[in-house]
Amino acid sequence: MFAQEREKEIMEILLKKKAVTVNFLSKNLYISEATVRRDLARMDKSGLLRRTHGGAVIMDGINNEPSLLIREQEYINEKQYIASKAIKYIKPNNTVFMDSSSTVGEVIPYLNQKMPLTIITNGLKNAMRVSMETDADIYMSGGGIEGRSKAALDGDSVQYLENRFADVVIFSCSGVDLKNGITDVSPKQSRIKQIMIKHSKFKILLCTQNKFNQTFMCKTASFSDIDLLITDSKPDYETEEIGCKIVY
Repeated sequence: MFAQEREKEIMEILLKKKAVTVNFLSKNLYISEATVRRDLARMDKSGLLRRTHGGAVIMDGINNEPSLLIREQEYINEKQYIASKAIKYIKPNNTVFMDSSSTVGEVIPYLNQKMPLTIITNGLKNAMRVSMETDADIYMSGGGIEGRSKAALDGDSVQYLENRFADVVIFSCSGVDLKNGITDVSPKQSRIKQIMIKHSKFKILLCTQNKFNQTFMCKTASFSDIDLLITDSKPDYETEEIGCKIVY
């Protein structure tokens, strides 16, 4: 079976099941798991699907956000590498905005290196991790929790964050593109991040390589709005092109 034929078969399965494992595809397409992984990597790069730890999920469009559970399984090693770089830019006694993303969540195990700290987040999972894994003071924005993202995104959260300020913001995004900047799937997520960026002295974007050259529905920021982009390997972009420092 040629690669194009395999991609068609994989997409037909994903359209029905929404999420699949490498093992499932290997058995049903009668190909090796190594071949499946190569196919999924190629299709992920093309934006047809999103790889997860051990499989893949369908991407329906530029306004479709995978659940936090799915995002937590993606690119774990890359996120941990990025987190190990990000912690260097946090100092003791800092107040830090952290968004609800799984990428930012990987910074949490490193926080005890920088105590004392004050953390402000809109993410329920990240707030719980900070509380359980660190000695930091933790504050969470108010409002209802959106089930898919496990984050506070409504007007109460916006109002809370409008009255808070931080030394550093650490946030992630859905996609980055040289022309369109930093974008997100959700208008509510985008708005929360915009406030955090506006109310912070130093702005750090954490971004795995799979998000490069991707554009989603809502523009969260331009590259000129941030101070630092941390990624897991050398990107195509240069610091001179985007106007902020790149660390990898």
